[in-house]
Amino acid sequence: MIPDEGISFAVLVGGKRAIKGFTLKRGERKDGLQQVLCQTAKGGGVEIWVSTADATKGQVVKFVVGGRAKNRLSKAAGKALLGSLASKTKRNTGPGFPTPKAAVVGLIAACKASDLKRVGACFSTQAPGEFQGLIDGTCDPDKFKKLCKLFSAGRIGAAVVDPDRPNRAKVGVALGVRQESLTVIREGDTWRVLDF
Repeated sequence: MIPDEGISFAVLVGGKRAIKGFTLKRGERKDGLQQVLCQTAKGGGVEIWVSTADATKGQVVKFVVGGRAKNRLSKAAGKALLGSLASKTKRNTGPGFPTPKAAVVGLIAACKASDLKRVGACFSTQAPGEFQGLIDGTCDPDKFKKLCKLFSAGRIGAAVVDPDRPNRAKVGVALGVRQESLTVIREGDTWRVLDF
C-alpha cells in the first residue's frame, strides 16, 4: 500500500546505497491503473502505472520516463534511468546568476555557443522532467540543437519578481514571432531558470 503523503527510501545496488533521497507516493487512479510516483528531492523521477484489476492486480503495466511511456525497461534503460535519477539528486555545479534577467542572458549565451553543460547549469534542479536531460547532460542532440536555434536569437524583455513569492520571477523573451515567459527561481543567493 503506497501512502498519499509519500515515503522516503534509497535505492541499493549490489548491497550498497547507490541513490538516496527518493520519495514514493500514490498518484492518480484511472482506467483500472494506479499511478505510483517515484521522485527525487530535486524533482526528477519516474511514473509507474500498476494494474488494479483483480486478474492482474499489482502488475506493472507501464513506466513514464521523461514524458515517454514504456511498457518495460531494458537492462540498459534501467541502468540509464538509475544514473539519470542519481544525477538529479546532485546540485548544479555552475555558479548561478545574480539576477533573474542574468539567468536568462546566461541561457541565451549558452545556446548561442551550443554548450550543453552551460545550458544545463542555467536550469534549476527543481525544473520539470522535460528539462532534466539538459541538467544531467543526456538531452537528445536533435532536441538540443532545436532549443539552441530557438533561444540563440532570443531578445530579453522585462523581469518581474512575483510579489507574493519573492523567490520567483518571470522574464519575457521574444523568440522570433513567439513570445515566451520564463520562470526563474532563487536558489540561495543565485537565480536559475525553472520553466517556460
